[in-house]
Amino acid sequence: MNLEELRIYLPKFLSAESEKELFEGLKDFPTNINSRFYASKFSQEDVIYQGDGIKNMLVINLPDTKVKTTNCMVFSNTCDIDFENLRFFTSQIVYAPIFNLEKYRQMLIVAGNKTSEQLEAHINSIKEQKITQLFY
Repeated sequence: MNLEELRIYLPKFLSAESEKELFEGLKDFPTNINSRFYASKFSQEDVIYQGDGIKNMLVINLPDTKVKTTNCMVFSNTCDIDFENLRFFTSQIVYAPIFNLEKYRQMLIVAGNKTSEQLEAHINSIKEQKITQLFY
C-alpha cells in the first residue's frame, strides 16, 4: 500500500500540518524508530499498559517444555487486564518475548543456511512489519 492509498484510512479531522507530519513519519518508517517510542513515565504505577515491557516473565517455546524467564511485551488491552475492571471471570494477560534483533541476526548467521542477501532481506522484512510471526 502506498502513502496515497493510506490517506483514505486517516481521520478526517487531522490538520494539514498533522497530516504532513504523519506522512513524513510513515515515509521514513522503519528507519525513524528511536528512543522517543519508549517511556518510563508510568513505571511507578500499579497498572499494566498494553505495550509495556515486563522483565522476567515465564515463557515456554512449544514443543520444548522447558520454562525460561525473559523480558516480554504486553499485548493485552489495558482495560481488559485492569484490576478495577470487574468481570464475571478473570482476564488473562497476553504477552510475547522481546528479543534482541542483532542476536537473532547472529543466530541466523551461525546457522549458515542463508546467504547474506537473504539474511538482510529477512531483517528488513521484519523491520517493515512484513513477517507475521514477529512484531518489530
